[in-house]
Formats: sequence, C-alpha cells, structure tokens
Amino acid sequence: MPPPTTRAARPPTIKRVGGTWAIARLDADAPLPPWALECVAASADAAASADARAFASVTRTGAELSIVAPESRVPARMASGARCERGFSLYSLAGPIPFEAIGVLRSTLAPLESAGISVFAISTFDTDHLLVRSTDAKRAEHALSAAGFRLE
Repeated sequence: MPPPTTRAARPPTIKRVGGTWAIARLDADAPLPPWALECVAASADAAASADARAFASVTRTGAELSIVAPESRVPARMASGARCERGFSLYSLAGPIPFEAIGVLRSTLAPLESAGISVFAISTFDTDHLLVRSTDAKRAEHALSAAGFRLE
C-alpha cells in the first residue's frame, strides 16, 4: 500500500542563493568537464568560496548532460556542440520536503507562470530549486511574495 499523501500546510520559505548562475548543455556522451567536477567537489569543501559551496548540479540523460554551476566557474568557451545559458538567479525552497507532500513545486511555479516568468527547476532528495533569469528576479520575488511565500 502506498504511503499516505499530505498537502503542504503553508507555503515553504524560499531562499535566494547569492551569485549568478549558468546552465550548460553538453552532448549525452560527453565526458564530465573538469570545471564541472571541480564545482561538485567544491560544493562539499568547507574551505571553498561561498559561491562554490552554494550549489552545483550535474544531470545526465540519454539525450544530454546538463550542468548548473556558478557562472564565474563556467568557461566562456565551451566544447564543440555545447551550449550555455548565463545570467540566472537561484532560489531554494526550505527543506526537507517530505516525498509525500503534494503540490509544493507546483505552488511555486504557478505564481511565476502567471507573471510570465520562465523557470528552470531542479529537484533534489530534500528540496526543490528554481532558476530564473536575473533580469526577472525582482518580478519573481514579487510574484512569490504576493502568493504568500516568505523570501529570505
């Protein structure tokens, strides 16, 4: 029998993570670039800079290798066939969010959709993370605040 499901009692707190972020796309069979490996290693290194420790994500599917990292750590020139979108702000929902919780990510996306703001979402074991273009950050914060989210 599946576990019971729960709905979030109140909107979670959302923390804006400092810095500017980049999202890179490489071919599915591309090796993990050294700069990405350094970002992942730095996120666990207490001696690393704050931006390096804040967040790094590497996801490989059969179609692509996606890497999210501090923009300052992503090379200006990417490997052949790679693409990179720069200039994102990162927001993390306070967690952990139970697996049984329903609609948490949707509740954050709905006000952003209504405001016409594009979102790149990443879920981890404990929580969800949202990337929006830095040019849309103030509008995103206003939309989330108006929807009842507490921003830190």
